[in-house]
Amino acid sequence: MSKRFAAGLAVLGLALAVPAIAQQPLKIGLIMTYTGQFADAATQMDNGIKLYVQGARRHVAGRKIEFIRRDSGGVPDNARRHAQELVCATRSTSSPAS
Repeated sequence: MSKRFAAGLAVLGLALAVPAIAQQPLKIGLIMTYTGQFADAATQMDNGIKLYVQGARRHVAGRKIEFIRRDSGGVPDNARRHAQELVCATRSTSSPAS
């Protein structure tokens, strides 16, 4: 196999992979106190986020926005656990190029 042919295949592979990566949703994790003493503040922030997303037509930079909501219940250990879960889930589902 010639070097030019191999390089051409590599470029073609990248050209086909880029649109697939761009079509993946942009995932944003929200860890807030949806229950408990500060639930009202979390609800107001959540409503503000929803309003912004509606104005952006649910897309940013051509990618659909997907929110992952977690309730910390006002407990710091719960927030830390949820953050670790979201980071680990993102690492296992993300592509090597991102």
